[in-house]
Amino acid sequence: MTVTLISSLRDGLGSQLAAGSTPDSSGRVSLEVAATVTGEEATPVDVLVLGPGDVTGVDPRQVVRMDPPSGAQGTEPTFFCLLEFDRPDLPWLFTPGAPDAQGRLQPWLALVVIEIREGISFGPRAGAPLPVLTVDTLAELPNLADAWAWAHAQITGPAATAQQVTAAVRGAPAATLSRLLCPRLLRGATRYRAYVVPTFEPGRLAGLGQEPDGGGAPAWEATTTLPLELPVYHSWEFVTGDPGDFETLARRIVAVPAPDGIGSVALDISDPGAAALNRPGAELAFNGPLRQRSQVTAAWTDAPGRQALAGLINGTGGTVVGPPLYGGRAAATTAVPPEPNPRPAWLRDLNLDPRHRAAAALGARIVQTHQEELMRAAWDQAGAIEAANRLLRAARLARRAGKTIVDGRLAKLSPSVLFQLGGPALDRVRIGLDGLLARARLHGTNLPPGLTQPAFRRLTRPGGRLGRMLGGPAKFGGVTGALDAGRARPDRGAWSRPGGLVTIGGLLAAAEAARRSAAGGGITTVVLDTTRTTLPDPGAQLPTVSAERTGGRKPVLRIELTDGDRVLGGGSFVIEGVRLGRSTPLRRMADVVAQPDLISDLPGAIELLLDGRAYDLTEEVRGGVLNALVEPAGPPAKPAPGPALAALRDELLASLDSKRTVPVALHARVELPAPLQGEDPLDDVLVAPRFPAPLANELAAISTDLLLPGADRVPDDGAFGLVTNAAYVQALLVGANDEMARELRWRGFPTDERGTCFEFFWDVSGTAAAGAQPAPDIRAIHEFARAGRLGDEVGGGRREVVLVLRAQLFRRYPGTQVLAVPGEPDGKGGRRPIYDAPVLPRFRGRLGEDIMFFGFPFEDGDAIGDPGYYAVYQQPPGAPRFGLDEPDPALTPGIMPAARSALSWTHVLKPPATHVDLEPGTHAFSDVSARWGESAAGQAVITMQQPVRVAIHFSDLLTGG
Repeated sequence: MTVTLISSLRDGLGSQLAAGSTPDSSGRVSLEVAATVTGEEATPVDVLVLGPGDVTGVDPRQVVRMDPPSGAQGTEPTFFCLLEFDRPDLPWLFTPGAPDAQGRLQPWLALVVIEIREGISFGPRAGAPLPVLTVDTLAELPNLADAWAWAHAQITGPAATAQQVTAAVRGAPAATLSRLLCPRLLRGATRYRAYVVPTFEPGRLAGLGQEPDGGGAPAWEATTTLPLELPVYHSWEFVTGDPGDFETLARRIVAVPAPDGIGSVALDISDPGAAALNRPGAELAFNGPLRQRSQVTAAWTDAPGRQALAGLINGTGGTVVGPPLYGGRAAATTAVPPEPNPRPAWLRDLNLDPRHRAAAALGARIVQTHQEELMRAAWDQAGAIEAANRLLRAARLARRAGKTIVDGRLAKLSPSVLFQLGGPALDRVRIGLDGLLARARLHGTNLPPGLTQPAFRRLTRPGGRLGRMLGGPAKFGGVTGALDAGRARPDRGAWSRPGGLVTIGGLLAAAEAARRSAAGGGITTVVLDTTRTTLPDPGAQLPTVSAERTGGRKPVLRIELTDGDRVLGGGSFVIEGVRLGRSTPLRRMADVVAQPDLISDLPGAIELLLDGRAYDLTEEVRGGVLNALVEPAGPPAKPAPGPALAALRDELLASLDSKRTVPVALHARVELPAPLQGEDPLDDVLVAPRFPAPLANELAAISTDLLLPGADRVPDDGAFGLVTNAAYVQALLVGANDEMARELRWRGFPTDERGTCFEFFWDVSGTAAAGAQPAPDIRAIHEFARAGRLGDEVGGGRREVVLVLRAQLFRRYPGTQVLAVPGEPDGKGGRRPIYDAPVLPRFRGRLGEDIMFFGFPFEDGDAIGDPGYYAVYQQPPGAPRFGLDEPDPALTPGIMPAARSALSWTHVLKPPATHVDLEPGTHAFSDVSARWGESAAGQAVITMQQPVRVAIHFSDLLTGG
C-alpha cells in the first residue's frame, strides 16, 4: 500500500491565492476573478476569500481519529499527540495567504496539549460561540512560527503528480485525510487535555465572540500579554503512563540462563501414609509442566515400594479403602496392570510413581475446588442428553413390541396369508440386498398383483361373501400355491395393443400409403414387422373365430382388397385365437404389395366386434371383400418360474424385524454417538460433559509454583527457554477426568464414568489460525494406546519449546505479538530470521502480572539447531503514530544523529523548552531521504514511528547466552 504525505493541500479559490497576498483586518483575502464567455473575457471583479475570522466552529464529524484516544490511560509520553480530519485540505482551508518561497503554508489552526493544573482554565464563556482556554504561560504553547511543520495531508494510493492528487481529493475522499501534530514532550503519569485552537488573531477574536481584527497576525507570540484566551474548536483528555515506549521496553529484554532450580521442586515421600511406603528422608525431584531441558523424570526404581503401592491400589492384603486408581474407569479396569507386559502401560506408569500420582492428585483437586460450578455446567449440557434418552427408552419399548408382533404372529402365517395381510405395507418395506420395495419384488413372482389388493382380501376372508356363497369358510391356500408354482394362470386384466402388433387400421393405412405412392408413378412395397412379439399386458384378448364358423379351415386372417373381381392387394396374418393368460407369443407375418394402376381409395373403417367368442368381418369396403380364415398357432410357451414365495416371506419378515427398523427410524430423528462394539444401539446415551477451560490456568490460580516451580526467580526483563513435561500434563488430565467421573456418578448424572471431560491443559485461546479449531492436549482417555507410555498421548511425547519472559513490556503493551520464525543462512557464515514464515504459539499463559510464556509446536533440538528458530516479539501494526525516542542524558542537546532511527527528544529540545525546536536549520539523515526542518511532509516521515520487532535465537534462550 502506497501512502503519500503532502506538506499542504488546497482546493478551490484558496489554491489561486498568490504569494504575497495580504489579508484585510478580518483575515479575508481579495482575489480578482474573471470569466470568459463565448471567447470574450468579462470585466474582472474582486472576490473576498473567507478567512479564519469567519470561522466560529468545526463540524465534529470532521474529526476521524485522535491519538491518544479520548480517556486513554497510560499512554506513551514520548509520542506526539495527533488529530486527523476527514477533509484533506481543512488545516489550510481558511489560511489568509499562499505558501512561502520554500513551499511552507501556515495552517489556520493548531493542536496544543496542556497539563490540567491550576492556572489553566477551560470552559464556556458568556458571549463566546466556542469554549475558551485560558493559559498563564506561553511555555505551554508551541512556537507558531513552526506551525507549518506540524500539519500535513495524507493520500492512500498513488499521488506522484498534481493530477493524481486532484483526482484523489475530488474522487476518492475515503483515501484522503489531514493531520495535526503537537510536538511536545509530555511528562509521565500526568493528566493532559488536547485543544484545537486558531493560529491567526482574527480567528481567535471571532471564536471569543469579538470583532475579527489583526489581519495575518498570529494568535500568540513571544510578546503576547498574559493570561491568553484561546477559543477551542475541539478537545479531549488523556493520561500518560510511566516513561518507556515499546521500543525502549522491548530492547530492555535480554536472553538469560534459566534460573537455578526453576521448573522442579523436591517431593517428600518419607511418610506417605502407609507403613509399607515409608521411606524416611526420601525425596524425589518433582518436575512441573514447564521444566528445563536437563530436568528429566527418571522412573521410580524402588521395586518394593512399587509392589506395595500396587497392592494398596488393588485392595490386596486386606485393604478396605486404598489409594485411587487414576484412569481405571476410562481404561475399564479396577487393578494396576501387572508386569512384565502391562496393558495399558500408561496406567501402570501413572499409578506406581509418586510424582505422577501427585500430578494426577492436583487434577483431582482442581475438580474438587470447582465441583459445584462444574456440575451446574454439566447439568446444563445434560438437557439434550435427557431428551435423547427419553426417545431411546421409547425406542426400546417399540422394539420389544415389534418383536412380539413379528415373532408371535406374522412369522406363524403362511406365505399366502402373510402377503395378503401385509398388502398395505408392501409399498413401504424394502427387502433383499437390492433394497427394492416388497411389491416390486412380488411382481417378479408368479403371483398376480391383485392377490394383495383389498378386494381380494375381502373376497377370500373367512366369513366373507364368497365363503357364505359356498356355505362355509373359503380356503384359498391351494390357489396361491398353484399360482406360485405356475400351475395356474390368472386373467391379467384388460388388454391394450402393444407396440408392433398389426391391426386392420394399420393395414389399411399402409395400403393407403402404397396407393398414394403408386399415384406418383412408383411401386411401393410395405413390409410390416415379421419378428416374434410378446403381449405381456394383463387381460389381453385377441379376435377369436369359433370353430363353428371356421370349420376345418386354417386359422389365418386374410385381408384382400378387390375392385370388382380383381384382387388389388392384401395381407396374411397368423394369429392365435385364445384368451391371454400369461405372456403370449404372437407369430405374424404381413406383406402389402400394391399395383400402382389398380389401387383405389378405400373410404370408411372396419369395425371389430370383440365379444370374447367371435368377431365379424363382413362389412363391405367399397366393393372390397374381407375373408377371415383362422389357423391354430399352438399353445403359448410356459413362462419361467419366478422366485419362490417362501423366500420372499423370509425376506419380508427380516425387513420387519424391529431390531433393525426401530434403530433406523430413531437415528433419522436424532443424531447419537456410535455405540461401542457389542453394545446395544438403543442403550441410554452416557455422554460426558465437556469443559474446554484449560486446567493450567486453574493450576496457576492455586499457586504459580505448581505451574512453574520457582517462578519468583524469573529476573526482570529476562527471557529464557523451557520445555514441556508431557507426562505431567497427561497425568494431571487423567486425574481430573477420573475425579470428575466419580463426581458425576455421585450426583446421579447419566454417565458410564469413562468419558473424557477435560481435554485441554494449556490455554490455546487465540493461538489457532483463523477458522481453525485448536487441537486438544489429549484425545479420549479410553482411546489411549494400550502399549503407550505415560506422556505419549500429549503431542506424541514431544518436548515442545516454551519461551518465558518477565518484562514491563507486557504490562504496558498487553497486545504485544509473540511468534517464532525459522532461520536461514545469511551467506556470511551466520544466520538470519525469515519473517515471512511465522510460526504461531500453540499455547500461551500468564503468571502474575508480568510473566508470560508461549509454547511452540517444535522440539528443543529443532529450535537450537542451525539455522534453527528465532523467538520474535513485535509491536502490532496499526495507524501511523509519530514521536521520538526517549531522552538520553548521555547525548548532547542540539547535535543531530547520523541516522533517523537514533533521533531522540534530547537532539531537538533546548531545555527548559518542552516543544520541538526546528533550529538550527535543516539536517540530512543516512537512513531517510527527508531532511529535518525542510517540509511538513519531511517532518512527518522523520518522526513517524515504525513498528518495533525484536528477534532472539532459541540457542541463546535454551542455553542461556
